[in-house]
Order: sequence, then structure tokens, then C-alpha cells
Amino acid sequence: TSHQVINHAPTPIWILFYGSAGISVGLWILGWRVIETVGSSLTQITPSSGVSIELGASLTVLLASNIGIPLSTTHCKVGSVIFVGRLRSKDNVDWAIFRNIALAWIVTL
Repeated sequence: TSHQVINHAPTPIWILFYGSAGISVGLWILGWRVIETVGSSLTQITPSSGVSIELGASLTVLLASNIGIPLSTTHCKVGSVIFVGRLRSKDNVDWAIFRNIALAWIVTL
């Protein structure tokens, strides 16, 4: 025994299929609800604000990736929606919905 830790081990193919199936079923069952919540219930999104949201989220992911910080694209997208909604108007964001999203993030840690 060499008592060394392997830095890179191949991921078994069955784990990839299991994860893919779980994500697909989850999107199929509850995907519409997530899209509705972030896309219309959290704040009003117009085509121009949608472009700003996409640009903000993509720049955040790009910057964090270059620095080496792991983050979720979902967190970036919701953060961009909140930022653009708040920038448009103080009362434009439904903070109760954001609280529920944040609690769901904490629960799934």
C-alpha cells in the first residue's frame, strides 16, 4: 500500500446516467414551476431586462470561473433577476418569493 490519495478518478458511467435521469425527471415534473417563479413571479421581466439578466449572470459565471470560485448558475440567474428587478424599482421584487428560494437553497445544502 502506498497510502496516497488519487487526485483524479474516473466517474462511473452509471452515476452519470443516474444523475441525468434524476435531473430530467425533476425538470419534467417541476420545471414549469421554477420557470414561472423566476421568470414572472419574482419580478416583471421585459425583453430588455431579460438581456441584462442573461448578461449579468453570464459575466458573473465567467468571472468566478476565471478566479476559480465554484458557483451555481442558478444562483447567478436568480441574483441577476433580483438585481435587475431592484434596479428598475424598489417595489418591483417579491421578497417573500426570494425568501422561499433562499430557504430552499439552504435546505438543499
